[in-house]
Amino acid sequence: MLISTKDLNYLTDELSWELLAMKKCHHYAGECQDPQIRQLINQTGQMHQQHYETLLSQLQSAAGATAGMNQPQAGGNQPQPPQQTAGTQPSPGLPQVKGPEMNDRDLINDVLAMEKYLANGYNTAVNEASTEPLFQTQLRLLNEVHQAQRNLYNLMHQKGWYKLDTADAIQVSKKAEQFANYRTQFPYA
Repeated sequence: MLISTKDLNYLTDELSWELLAMKKCHHYAGECQDPQIRQLINQTGQMHQQHYETLLSQLQSAAGATAGMNQPQAGGNQPQPPQQTAGTQPSPGLPQVKGPEMNDRDLINDVLAMEKYLANGYNTAVNEASTEPLFQTQLRLLNEVHQAQRNLYNLMHQKGWYKLDTADAIQVSKKAEQFANYRTQFPYA
C-alpha cells in the first residue's frame, strides 16, 4: 500500500500519541485507589496498545510497498522487543484536603482529556487519508477512542465528578421554535 507524505506524518503522530497514551494509562492505573477506575484505565491503555500495533502494521505494510521503489537498505536492524516497565506503587490514599498530589479523579480526568485530544487527531487523519485501507483503519480506531472516551465520561458522571446542568425548559422551547421557523429558508422542496 502506497501512502502519501501527509499519511506518513499522521501515522507518525498517531504512533507517538498511542505510545504516550498507553504509558500514561499504565502509570495512572497503578496510582488509582478505586478498582473500578483502575480497571477502566487499564482497559483504555490496552486499547491504545492494540491501536499502536494496528498503526505499526499499516506503516510496515507501506514500508514494504515502497521498498522496491527506493534503494535497497542494508539489513541487520531487527525490531527490539518492548522493554518491561517496573510496576508502580499505588499512592497511600486519597488526600483528605486536595493538595498537589493527583487523586483518582485527577487521573481519570487526565485520561478523558487525552482521549478527546486523540479523537481530534484521528478525525483529521481520517478526513485526509489517501488510501481506503488506511481510511478504514483510522476510522475504526477513531470509533474505539470515542467509545473509550464515553466509558470514561460515564464513570466520572456516575461518581459525580462530571456534572451537567439541565437546560432551562423555556430556553429549549424557544430554540426549538426558532429553528423550526428556519424551515422557510430550506432550498429543497
